Amino acid sequence: AVTFTTPQPFPVPPASSYAGYGGGDGWGLAFSASQVFNVFHHDSSLTVACHEQADASPCYAPETITDPASGAGFTVGGHAGLWMDAGTGKLYVFATRTDATAGLVCIDTTEAATNANPFCGFTSLTAVGAADLSPGYSSLSDTMKVGPRLYAFNYADNHAVPDGQFNTLLCFDTSTHTAC
Repeated sequence: AVTFTTPQPFPVPPASSYAGYGGGDGWGLAFSASQVFNVFHHDSSLTVACHEQADASPCYAPETITDPASGAGFTVGGHAGLWMDAGTGKLYVFATRTDATAGLVCIDTTEAATNANPFCGFTSLTAVGAADLSPGYSSLSDTMKVGPRLYAFNYADNHAVPDGQFNTLLCFDTSTHTAC
């Protein structure tokens, strides 16, 4: 009998503690091959933080994302969800623009270390005014990915079920980068 052996490298496990900034708790998480990205939930601004997986050190200071063309900001919900496109390094977050439009914000993580606002687009999934901001932040649900599609529920407490685009399911196709 012959015994064969081969070395198998195992990556170092991630550090056990990732410190947030200023009270943020980093509800939503997404991962690249070497970094952890998080978005703070139920917040009146969309803030993204990054840490190195190997030692939990910050990649750069947390960044607040706004639309530079319009100056509009974004709010995130109580169960903020995000999705990382590993091929492009773009992070997608369901959020509500400050004009009460729900949609998906694109953040280019490949530019984040050198660009304080790595915004790469916003895909509207409702009409202007068709998303609830009554608690002071977005009322969108957590994100669910099924196949190439991302879903979130556009919850609105003071509206019928459904009521126009309030209390309806929103959909974004990750293969076409459009509403579905």
